[in-house]
Amino acid sequence: MTEPKKVVVVVTDAALKDVKNVAETLAVGGMTINHVLPMTGVITGSCAEENKATLRAMPGVQSLEDDMTSTTCAE
Repeated sequence: MTEPKKVVVVVTDAALKDVKNVAETLAVGGMTINHVLPMTGVITGSCAEENKATLRAMPGVQSLEDDMTSTTCAE
């Protein structure tokens, strides 16, 4: 199993009212959930590369992408 990478999931409009249930389903499918943002339908967390295809196919998932945010340190 590969090392988990941070991901961002966007739920479908139809699943917006059930975003917490979508998050629970993703967790059962192998995603570690960090944040659930019900107003925007975004779920953040991490998962192994080999779980991504399964997670993308789950009901209520519009997209699952690598989290491309970065942090910088000011010196």
